[in-house]
Amino acid sequence: YPSLSDIPETVDVAVVAIPASGVPQVVKEAGEKKVPLVIIISSGFREAGDSGRLLEKEVLAIARQYGVRIMGPNCLGLMLPHQGINTTFDPVSPKPGKIAFISQSGAIITTIVDWSLPEEIGLSAVISVGNQADLSIEDFVQFAGNDPDTKAIILYVEQIRYGRRFMETVSRITPQKPVVAIKAGASAIGQKAAS
Repeated sequence: YPSLSDIPETVDVAVVAIPASGVPQVVKEAGEKKVPLVIIISSGFREAGDSGRLLEKEVLAIARQYGVRIMGPNCLGLMLPHQGINTTFDPVSPKPGKIAFISQSGAIITTIVDWSLPEEIGLSAVISVGNQADLSIEDFVQFAGNDPDTKAIILYVEQIRYGRRFMETVSRITPQKPVVAIKAGASAIGQKAAS
């Protein structure tokens, strides 16, 4: 189809991987089509400077106008091995398992997925949070906490934007499921590497 609006069927999720300048129009089409979730893999937003920050705000405003939730932008996407879902550009998916891996680094995700295969370690979910313009790491921790296929949650964290909300979310989940957080980017060198 030449555009999202030309698809006659219902669309459950739209995965966007086009230049950043075209993303607002796709999000508008998703809103008009009542697509509930847009995963924006495209980069060139807040992480790219002031003009990207403005573009990210525009995308978020359009999404909110239509009630669309945004994952990303600048994320790798997600993998749900139990459902056979892989919205990333990584050609391999992990085996189904009981551990959810939520990361702010796409490079770490591909490394962990590649490592998990020969080690025969399955994952229940692999989630890349990206810039967290809308859905944040706390939302994905809550998702994993409610997921019956997940028995433990591992986080690769570069930045916590909402510290109190993060602690409240993790505190609600840890009585039922362990949450292990690996914090990167604490030193000046680590922050540069994370960015």
